[in-house]
Amino acid sequence: MVNGNVVYLGQFKLIFQDGELKLPGQENSIPIPATPNSLSSSGSKRFILTASLLIGLLLIGFAMQGRAWFRGADTANATKATVFIVASNSSGEDCWSGSGFVVGDGSMVVTNAHVAAPGSKDSYLEKQCTNLKVGYTTDDRKAPSIFRNAQVLEISEREDLALLKVNDPLKGVKSLELQNAQLSIGDSLTVFGYPALGGETITVSNGVVSGFDSSGGSELIKISAVINSGNSGGPVIDKDNKVIGVASAANQAGIECTDSGECYTDGQNVSLARPIKLVSDWLNARNGK
Repeated sequence: MVNGNVVYLGQFKLIFQDGELKLPGQENSIPIPATPNSLSSSGSKRFILTASLLIGLLLIGFAMQGRAWFRGADTANATKATVFIVASNSSGEDCWSGSGFVVGDGSMVVTNAHVAAPGSKDSYLEKQCTNLKVGYTTDDRKAPSIFRNAQVLEISEREDLALLKVNDPLKGVKSLELQNAQLSIGDSLTVFGYPALGGETITVSNGVVSGFDSSGGSELIKISAVINSGNSGGPVIDKDNKVIGVASAANQAGIECTDSGECYTDGQNVSLARPIKLVSDWLNARNGK
């Protein structure tokens, strides 16, 4: 490096002069007499290495800040794209509620089959709770206040998944992307939804992929994130802000009591999610892929 070379450290511009980095205007303020060994080859190499290291650290810091900003922006969109689903009967009486999320062109919503049309439930058969409403909000501190009517486009009771069509696209909401890549135990994830516990606003919980289960004839993803009643149908999102599954059920830990009256928890809560592949197949078929 020779006198007059410019080095940028973040927003600062520094000028190399006589073995030092100085701010503009200061490069000639303190003259340093040059000696034959003042800028030896080894000294120059050490200086260049130090400067390069500082620049590298700054660039890494800026990159990490940028990634955090984009992840924050995507997470904010995920809260908007997560919707509140209400089933009601012809008299306008609400029967049950669940969660879902926006996909495709913004006019479609994914949820569980047992949220959209649980045909095996007596309440569904007796009360005919066939009217579906999709509610959303653009403020994650407030309960959903904008509602759209919806109809079932696709449904699979075996996979417990459903695809809905809303009568009017949800404005200001960016559809969530789906991720079909193979998952591994330990992968990070986040669950979004509107559980019955915790009021009427959206709730987010973090966890990891805990395992897999196909003993019931269809695959389930075991996750450590908390799922409560009302979370059903909400998106399970990976570290890249893409949907890897649909929150579906939870196996609650049991409570065991001894003859002496002492009680303890037997086991742990295990939440379950449905893989997103079937939904991808539905969307691809509708797009002619």
